[in-house]
Amino acid sequence: MKYHLKAELISDFDGYLSVPYDEKKNYAQEIKDTVEALKDKSGKELEEEVYQKFELLLCVDCKKRLVSFLKSRERE
Repeated sequence: MKYHLKAELISDFDGYLSVPYDEKKNYAQEIKDTVEALKDKSGKELEEEVYQKFELLLCVDCKKRLVSFLKSRERE
């Protein structure tokens, strides 16, 4: 027997920024710095930071190990 696993890993934003606005901070410069840091990454690297799709064919033993691992993480 074999199992077909389809999974998507998607970044999430809760809509809340915990950092209060700081009038002394140069937010425009922070945006420029972020863009500068990202420009050396490929489109694929950037995409993988926010979305990944997996399709795997699992044997019975691998399926059991994966399910066991996932169930152990449910409590965290």
